[in-house]
Amino acid sequence: MGNLVTVAAEIEKIHEFTTDKDITRYAQLVRRFAQEVYLRTSMDAEVIQATLSEYRGRWFEFGVGNKVRAKIVAAHMKVAAEGVKVLGVGAIRMERAFQRHFVKPEHDARAAAARGKASKFRIEE
Repeated sequence: MGNLVTVAAEIEKIHEFTTDKDITRYAQLVRRFAQEVYLRTSMDAEVIQATLSEYRGRWFEFGVGNKVRAKIVAAHMKVAAEGVKVLGVGAIRMERAFQRHFVKPEHDARAAAARGKASKFRIEE
């Protein structure tokens, strides 16, 4: 749990996005957070399934249906874990799109200006 709390605290420290490094750092932190939650949630779903599978319930059922019901219950946590995984993927895709649509054109424009081929459009700093 310590790592999860540390990553959440680091995300909380980011108040403003003033540079491209802030956005990159934010995306990396959200990805780390999502990975940690995903791992914990998916492992806990397996533990829940195993625990509920062993439940004997009513004496006349002999626990026959418990494995199926345990799988159904645990499946909800597995779906939630996959949702958290998507959060991490979305954060990285956001950062890559930022690099492609904002950072790369800026670097290309500066390189063109240095070569003497200045663009008509530029981002003021």
